[in-house]
Amino acid sequence: MKTRICSPYLLFTLMALLSIGWFWSHPKPAALLPIIASPVAAAIDRPQTPLLPVKAMFPDTNAIPGELIPDQQSIDDRIAGLNELATKDDVDSLNLILVSLTDVNPQIRAAALDATVQFDRPEAIPALQDALALEPAPQEKVNLQNAIDYLTLPSFAQNIIARP
Repeated sequence: MKTRICSPYLLFTLMALLSIGWFWSHPKPAALLPIIASPVAAAIDRPQTPLLPVKAMFPDTNAIPGELIPDQQSIDDRIAGLNELATKDDVDSLNLILVSLTDVNPQIRAAALDATVQFDRPEAIPALQDALALEPAPQEKVNLQNAIDYLTLPSFAQNIIARP
């Protein structure tokens, strides 16, 4: 065949193979669940369960054995997993986010709080109040209270219905 005819076909085939390889190399949403790791394993096993208080999901101690202290990469992976869960709209994702509100690591707690606010569901308020009662740091208490105040605000749709 002539070069004028073959080169567009070869270029198209190369682009198609590159795009297929790009899609296969990226993680699938199901691959993000193991990133969230140990504290949420109990919540994953119970599909479509109502929200539980934080005290029911966690033991009373926040002690971490020395060999289980996470490195920065695993913390970043958990934060990315929380951000991914915040974009979903189901009860299980919200439960997984709320479980991380009382994590030992302050970075994960902050990411869980941001994901809870982004999720924008008033059902999260009791878990936020439980986390507020357990939180010793004053600035994080303020952040938790601000999130509670934000979630108690009526939505735009509720204002339209209330004032026609």
